Amino acid sequence: MERVLKDCYDRYRVLGIPDEVVRRCLRDPSATVMDYLNASRYSYEEMYERCKPTIG
Repeated sequence: MERVLKDCYDRYRVLGIPDEVVRRCLRDPSATVMDYLNASRYSYEEMYERCKPTIG
């Protein structure tokens, strides 16, 4: 379980999403993808560029 959470946090860090936002969203059953994405320090275009190598 600890490894799963670490992987989760690492992936969100790549997108520029702070750990405290991830913790809050994971506890909130009504949280949406947009709650995560809107908390990022990067624009949507920058997030795409940072993740492009891992997509597909």
